[in-house]
Amino acid sequence: MQFGVSLPNFSRLGTRDVVVDLAQQAEALGYDSIWTTDHVMMAKGQDQPYGHVLEALTTLTYLAPLAQRVRLGISVLVLPQRSPVVVAKEIATLDVLSGGRLILGLGAGWNEREFQLLGTTFHDRGRRLN
Repeated sequence: MQFGVSLPNFSRLGTRDVVVDLAQQAEALGYDSIWTTDHVMMAKGQDQPYGHVLEALTTLTYLAPLAQRVRLGISVLVLPQRSPVVVAKEIATLDVLSGGRLILGLGAGWNEREFQLLGTTFHDRGRRLN
């Protein structure tokens, strides 16, 4: 069995100091992985807990050399909100730079208002994920 830690890359705890400290503590305590949560932006009225959120891939890229053993996970990247070609390049780069430690979870997303704010369609997100 393996255990991971979900980092609070969102809310008031979503700061550089907090995510670095927790990632390094997770590694020192023997956890197998650290995870970030993906949201690009939330609408007014949906700001808790994700109103302030550090971007998931960028956060893991920053943490990769600071926590050198743990696997790096994204739980989950909402692919239909992004260009799949750009995401493929980003995740391949992170995997190479981290020495093959990336764990990628992909999903269709659940927040229709977030899709609207990003100018992407919500109702065909499953097809686009496939």
